[in-house]
Amino acid sequence: MKGKTIKWLSPYIHSEPIEYEEYFEKLALRGWHPAKIDVWSSIRMTFIKSEPKQYRYVVDVQSILRQEYKQLHQDLGWELVGMMSSVVVWRKEYDGSRPESFSDKESLERRNRKFSMIIRAIFFVFFVCSVLATIGIPILYILIPNKNRDMIDIIASVASIITIDIFTVFFGLALKKTKQKKRSKL
Repeated sequence: MKGKTIKWLSPYIHSEPIEYEEYFEKLALRGWHPAKIDVWSSIRMTFIKSEPKQYRYVVDVQSILRQEYKQLHQDLGWELVGMMSSVVVWRKEYDGSRPESFSDKESLERRNRKFSMIIRAIFFVFFVCSVLATIGIPILYILIPNKNRDMIDIIASVASIITIDIFTVFFGLALKKTKQKKRSKL
């Protein structure tokens, strides 16, 4: 379909909040807007083609979307685009100077640290799964002989290990990117 596109793993490809905001803004200027943002959007996000708009996007980290927080942003003219897990996406159309959402440097730094912690946690989970799968599955095959096991089982196990390892490397690179950007700001 010409008026629709899918973006995979976009918050991890653009692992810095500011970079992710700029990514949304560039797409909006070309007329691509998120169809909806929900819990699965961190894996697969759909964009719909419509008229180009100049939006200021803000990505924030909130474990729970509290009513006061939501109301404050809406009172200030921000539109809630959606929430993927604990990442909230806001936008505001503007002309002229680009609006800011964070009023002080500490709030902005706190948000960036939270975003980095999320990527660290995901990397850690995949790293542990990778180690367990890479070591555990071959050990299970050795310790539990099975005459009914065929080549499909072995191929499926190897494919699982490779998939987990690929995701581990991917999240490790995203984590490395956030650390490098943090160092370059010092």
